[in-house]
Amino acid sequence: MHLSPNPPSRIFIIGYTSAWRLELTGTFREQGFVVSFFEDARLAAYALTYACPDAVVMDWAQAGPLGSLEFIERYGGLMPVLILTRHAVLIDVVQSLRAGAADYIRLPCFFPEILARVERAQAANPATKRRCNELAATAALRNRAL
Repeated sequence: MHLSPNPPSRIFIIGYTSAWRLELTGTFREQGFVVSFFEDARLAAYALTYACPDAVVMDWAQAGPLGSLEFIERYGGLMPVLILTRHAVLIDVVQSLRAGAADYIRLPCFFPEILARVERAQAANPATKRRCNELAATAALRNRAL
């Protein structure tokens, strides 16, 4: 069942337990998304030099060494970053939204709600591809210099 007429073509999923990761990945793929999964935010940041997602969905508590807040601060202006988590401490919600997260979704919730929030965040950020391409070009130049 395809719920969205024009879903973002690529989505990065960061963190999550294996069962939830499989469910999220499978459900997004069923909706027509190209899904890339990363164990932590550091690996996702590295992947941004090669592929630019239309949106990022990450778990606040499982972002790894780079950390959710730092990832949002670095990349939230380039693409919508949505936090989808069971971790719902008010200060973390406020900090992530102030840092640039497009949304903070508390679990449990239903996938159609998650999809609608991803679509809304993407619609509010139409220059994502251009900015991502600029980021990839800059990163490629830096990598060549190393």
